[in-house]
Amino acid sequence: MVVESVIGESNTSSYGKALDIVMLAMTGGRERTVDEYAALFAASGFRLNKTVAVSEALMVMEAFAA
Repeated sequence: MVVESVIGESNTSSYGKALDIVMLAMTGGRERTVDEYAALFAASGFRLNKTVAVSEALMVMEAFAA
């Protein structure tokens, strides 16, 4: 289980996109879309099984070993 801010696919403003800019400026990090998390899990030997939005800013992602 991973609880993380996720960037939406639409072209609207969101908390995740604002946090993405802050992370980029402060640490060189970034937020990801659900598809990018799925690819990250796959590269680590996991499979994204389920996502549940718990608020506008946070999503729970369930992944299992592939």
